[in-house]
Amino acid sequence: MNRRLFCQSLAMTLATLSSSLRASPVPGSMQTASAQGPDRLAQVLGLKGGETVWLNDLSTRERSALLAALTSGAAPTPATINLIYKVIGRRERLFTYVGYPPLPNRLTACDGLIRE
Repeated sequence: MNRRLFCQSLAMTLATLSSSLRASPVPGSMQTASAQGPDRLAQVLGLKGGETVWLNDLSTRERSALLAALTSGAAPTPATINLIYKVIGRRERLFTYVGYPPLPNRLTACDGLIRE
């Protein structure tokens, strides 16, 4: 399975589970949706600990769009898949995400030209 196909499968799975992932307002809570956005997105994606910094690759607008897409219950669009790929699509991130030991990132410019 290639990385993009994995991200597509992940998007479809998260969209299917969206009914349990939708943010429900907590009575008496003063938090706004934007205040809990990055934390909520990390929770939806299942990012833990240091993995949450991966979300820094997305702009605020992209984070909001990704969270809305994953919790809407609708089928993922190519844009949603691209955003997930932007967060976890890099080789060393994907291996960590699925539970493998961290990989060193020793790629050079030539590696990308040869392999891609």
